[in-house]
Amino acid sequence: MLIPNMAKPQIIMCNSNIMRILLICILVITNTAYSQSACSIAELIDKTYFLQHAQPSSFFDTLNLPRKTSHTLKFNFAEKTITFKDDLSDRNYVEYFFAGNDRKRNWLLIKKQDYNQEYFYLFQSTAKNIDTLVGQPFIYGNKIICLEGSYTDSPRYIEVWDIKKDKLVRIAKFSLSRECAIYPTRITLSDKMEIMFVDIDDRYWKTKPL
Repeated sequence: MLIPNMAKPQIIMCNSNIMRILLICILVITNTAYSQSACSIAELIDKTYFLQHAQPSSFFDTLNLPRKTSHTLKFNFAEKTITFKDDLSDRNYVEYFFAGNDRKRNWLLIKKQDYNQEYFYLFQSTAKNIDTLVGQPFIYGNKIICLEGSYTDSPRYIEVWDIKKDKLVRIAKFSLSRECAIYPTRITLSDKMEIMFVDIDDRYWKTKPL
């Protein structure tokens, strides 16, 4: 009487599972590599490059600011009185803050905060102009870069502005999260005029020069 060999199906099943796992790993690695190489906006760099080429930014003065009284911001701009009043109700919550100033350029930065996100308004008294920025501005010579804050469904926009005679001109606005599935958490400007940033996975990136 022949005794059936029961080991062969087990070996085949084991090999099949191994092949399935290997195929999944290959697909994950391939998709990751493709998503990185397919991004036409940015390319990966190492931490050493980031640290060697990052420029220091100049910040808005946050110490000598007007005072907020009775949940109200009030200041003069272009020969008019500008007023922002908080709404602390649950339904329409919004607060305003003096976020910084630049006395050299006669700029005043206002931050608006609601339940979902932050907004920044830059009042430029000399040019009598007001610009809305997507995030906290950082100044690098005659350039300003901003990164939108993180909130639900945030596209994490990056903006680049030129400073021209105390007036701002936006020269770029893009979303790495929408176009490349990259989620930046910190940005800076390199000495080669590249926007460099760190993403949520602690990877380092740079764009083409501005």
